[in-house]
Formats: sequence, structure tokens, C-alpha cells
Amino acid sequence: MAVTAALTPLMVTSLLLAMAGRGPSPGERPGRDPPARMRNPVTYLGPVPITACDHYGRSTTTGVVHSECRLREETALRKLTYFIACSIDGFIGDPEGDASYMYPFVDEELLGHLTSEYPETIPTHGRRQLGIDDLPNKRFDTIVQGRASYDLALKEGITSPYAHLREYVASRTLGESPDPNVEIVADDLAGRVRALKAEDSAYDIYLCGGAQIAGALADEIDELVIKTYPVVQRSGMPMFASAFSPTEFTLESLRGFGNGVVVRTYGRKH
Repeated sequence: MAVTAALTPLMVTSLLLAMAGRGPSPGERPGRDPPARMRNPVTYLGPVPITACDHYGRSTTTGVVHSECRLREETALRKLTYFIACSIDGFIGDPEGDASYMYPFVDEELLGHLTSEYPETIPTHGRRQLGIDDLPNKRFDTIVQGRASYDLALKEGITSPYAHLREYVASRTLGESPDPNVEIVADDLAGRVRALKAEDSAYDIYLCGGAQIAGALADEIDELVIKTYPVVQRSGMPMFASAFSPTEFTLESLRGFGNGVVVRTYGRKH
């Protein structure tokens, strides 16, 4: 999708035209069930006097896992999941971030998958219109998004697009939050995300996008859920707006859909 990985207000309207009257699927019940997959155990590495290390055991000066970093304790950290839609060649929108041409690919089959596996990634107003507002959060209880992504909702007069989640918006220019459910993060975004990941919760953190915030948090991303649409853009807004830095991820799951969409899940290779 454009600068947001979830359904925008405009996209919800398009879906409603095609999906009018859809209610909760059989078996869908309110409640807070535990996530379907196990938490990602991450080993905390602490510093020794010679070398300072981050929470992944990487040297804070070189970024490389250092032999002088000693094991401190093993802790189950929450994952930061970048849930995003893109073209075959890895663009999430045109140069300005508009991905409206992707909307028709969200057909009944794909929407069913989203509401079944990732219900919290659908904005609150969209959930209500689709009749699925009572679905429980399955994977996430927190969302982090950039200013451009948040602006898509503000332009529609919506100040809390994900009211069913704790909302954090990264912005140095927005100033005071327009909604009590939305916290503005103006400084040390990576540090704020690390604090969120260290919280005691059964749910992970949804990174909504777009490219700038994904680039800024690239070192903190533990999981990628990529919805690839069967189209080549040739140019546009990339998934990450950051410097060249190859990082390995492991393919954990893959699912194809009748319209050519493929959803892949990758975990960071530690």
C-alpha cells in the first residue's frame, strides 16, 4: 500500500462497495485469545567494560556482534512487525506514495485472510463498516506509524484510526496529539520502540509504515509480513528509505491467492 500497510479510509469505502453486507465469519468470537504463534525469544546481551552492545548483542560502534559481549539473560521480547503491501519489484506506491491502483487486489479471498489472521491491521472505522469490530486483537496491541501515514486518516477527519490499539505516531512537526489515544514520538524513535518491545505483553507491535519510518527502524524490525501484488511499477516509493545495508531474514511462511497476490512472512536471522 502507499505510506500505510493497512486499509486507508478510501480503500475501506472501495471494499464496502464490493463487500456490502458482510458480517463476521463463522467461528469469529469476541475475546482476547493468545497469539497463534510463539513469541520470538531474543537473547539480551550486556556490555563488558571494553565494548558496549545493544539488545541484539551488536557493538554500538560497529554494529557487528562482538565476541566481548557477554550473555546477560534470555528474555522474550515483543516483535516489531513491518506489515506492508508492495509491487513485485518492491515499491509500496508511486513516488508520492499513492498506491490506490493496488486496491482492487483486495478481493473477498484476501480480505477474508486479513480479517482472519490480521484483524487489527484494519482501521477501526473500517472494521465497524465491515461488521467485524468485535473481532479480538490476534497478533498486535500496539501500532507505530509515520506522520505521512497518519495524515491519510487526519485528512478524513479521523484522529484515532486504530482506536483498538495503542497508537504511536513518529513526527517532529505534528506537535500536540490531536487525540488522547495517540502518542506523538518526536525524539529517539528507536529508543521508544525498544521500550515498547521490552513491555510484558502477549502481543506484538505493528509497524504500519511508510518508507521513512521503516528505514529509521530497520534495525529494530524482527518480522516482515509482505503482501506482494502481481504488478511491476518500475519506480516509486521503496519499502525502506534508508542507506544500503544488507540484512538477512528467514522465510517462515508463504501463501498464494487466486488473484496472484502472495503473502510472505520473514523473521530476522539472528
